[in-house]
Amino acid sequence: MNHWMHREARRWNELRALAQGRNWPRLPGLTVGACAESVGMEWYATRTADTVAEFLALDGIALIRYPTFGRTKIRRLIEIVNSALHAQGETDHLLEEACDAPLASTEAADITRTAHDGLTKLEIPAALPLGLVRLPVRIQHYCEEHHLHSLGEFLEAWESLGEGYFFQLPNLGRKSVGDVRALWTAVCEGDGKALAAWLPMNPNGKGLSLSAGLRDAVSDLPEHHRALLENRLVHEQTLEEAAADLGVTRERTRQVEAVLLEKVAQLLDWFPGVQDAMMSMWLRGEPCAELLGDELQEPDLVLIEATIRRLFKERPEGAARELELEVRMEGWREKLKQHADLLVEGVDLEEFMSREVPPEYREEFCLSLDGRGRIRLDHATGRVVHSGPRLREVVKAILAREDDPIPLTWLHELVRQTPTHHQVEREQIYRYRIQWKSDDPDFPRDKVLWSL
Repeated sequence: MNHWMHREARRWNELRALAQGRNWPRLPGLTVGACAESVGMEWYATRTADTVAEFLALDGIALIRYPTFGRTKIRRLIEIVNSALHAQGETDHLLEEACDAPLASTEAADITRTAHDGLTKLEIPAALPLGLVRLPVRIQHYCEEHHLHSLGEFLEAWESLGEGYFFQLPNLGRKSVGDVRALWTAVCEGDGKALAAWLPMNPNGKGLSLSAGLRDAVSDLPEHHRALLENRLVHEQTLEEAAADLGVTRERTRQVEAVLLEKVAQLLDWFPGVQDAMMSMWLRGEPCAELLGDELQEPDLVLIEATIRRLFKERPEGAARELELEVRMEGWREKLKQHADLLVEGVDLEEFMSREVPPEYREEFCLSLDGRGRIRLDHATGRVVHSGPRLREVVKAILAREDDPIPLTWLHELVRQTPTHHQVEREQIYRYRIQWKSDDPDFPRDKVLWSL
């Protein structure tokens, strides 16, 4: 700062202290234009509606850096406020008119004394991570650079440094600082409904809401990010598949997913009771997002459910559950492989699951049959069939169901009715008979009348 800046900043701070002593910062109806007119001074016609309270919220340094204000405007503003303060009798009517407007909490020093009380009144923990506060992007970057991680730390920085300090930072604009001032005011006044613009508040305005936080986490997503996450989490695509669908890189897909997972994990950690209940439901194979109530719409609910499921899978309980479930799934698949009907007509999946698979695991078991080993689900018939059994195994399975020897013609017809060998020729079965008898001691050679 050069000499004139120091001088004007000092003059402004002296006037500001005098104005605060007369409660001017709490008079939102008092305009600079009206003050200028009352003391016979010119004010810029384009700024007649600017309020005195707006400028008194700034210290000297912040005023010097005020957007669109040069040396001439700053000097003129200081002269107007100085003349109005020292012409108290002539400005009494202005103060009476200004008092008719609702009081506004614009004095930073007055606000800072009540921030802690406001958090207590609103039942908001000071240790709340800033990742759960919807701060302007530039403010978020400032907090990251200065290692501010919680709401309490940020409010403490605002209190100790003052609004003027933030106003002078080159990367923070007037709107960003104004948004934080509004957040601060809502905290100090205990206005939970206003604070819902920045925090996931309960509908009654007190305490935090997990449902609101999760809703905000997914509703704030850009459309292309949401599509990416639905591919990755809901449809369980690989990073490469999800990235290819939307023409982005694998790393970008991973980054977008990591941001959502971290935010949802932070939210869940602030509601340990609900999180434990959700984990218990998920371990039982039940939809865990049902505990969130009716506040969430169906598209958001599906994405939230998939996100929570992914987080749970990565935890020790989830890993144990996945291992246990995989063992049980493999046991059910093994029973299908050994089923007497598998090679002959296929196994009716619904009937099999009604006897063997608990209801909460049936959908997942059906999905596990696609592309798994030697068996697959024929969606057209609803039966599980062998992917490609050898002809000899099919013949043995058919003969095992017969008590008496059967003619080759009969055997041929039965083989053609199976899901996998419906085009086999009778001569083909006859030709293989010698090889089957010599290679397989258990082949039931006496169960077929081999005459052509």
